[in-house]
Amino acid sequence: MTSGTIESLPATRALREAATRTARLLAAVRQPGAAVPGLTWTAAETAAHMVAEFRDYAAFARGERDAGAARAPGGRETAAQRQAAANAAQLARFPERDLPRLADMVVPAAEDFLAAARERGTGERIGTSNGLSMTTPTMTAALLGELVVHGLDIARAAGVPWPISRPDALHVIAGVMAMVPDYLDRQRAAGLHVSYELRFRGGPRY
Repeated sequence: MTSGTIESLPATRALREAATRTARLLAAVRQPGAAVPGLTWTAAETAAHMVAEFRDYAAFARGERDAGAARAPGGRETAAQRQAAANAAQLARFPERDLPRLADMVVPAAEDFLAAARERGTGERIGTSNGLSMTTPTMTAALLGELVVHGLDIARAAGVPWPISRPDALHVIAGVMAMVPDYLDRQRAAGLHVSYELRFRGGPRY
């Protein structure tokens, strides 16, 4: 996931297409307070999280935010625990909940992230608020996942269809697999030796 420029990556084109599709979805939802199945967020809170993720990743890529500022020094939280805390802080920091306004923000936020990503090498690692460091291709895949997966969450809350294509899913999986080692709870896994092989139809194996 580190060859070429950010603009040359298929995931970048997929991200732009998903941002446009997500903006249309948000503009069509009529119940911003609808509960999202499986989450503690409403449709509007989920949409706010998506927009804020793009803004945060752009700020991290530009060095405008210190990814470690909100974390306690010497903390022993897992990446998943840090992510949950970062999400809660993010929603408190970004109070917009108007879905039409959020719909208007999605595409510009995606383009701003890509502009920030173009300023960094595709192999350079950038710190994020959950304690992980990612390359811009991994960040792009992760943000694509934010759009298609949380788009599905919002669509379920609204009772409308939201297909996720196989190519989009494989782009997201590639980003997830790059991050998986950092989500391992190394304390609990100490002394364990386990191997897994994952095969994805129409895609690679890991």
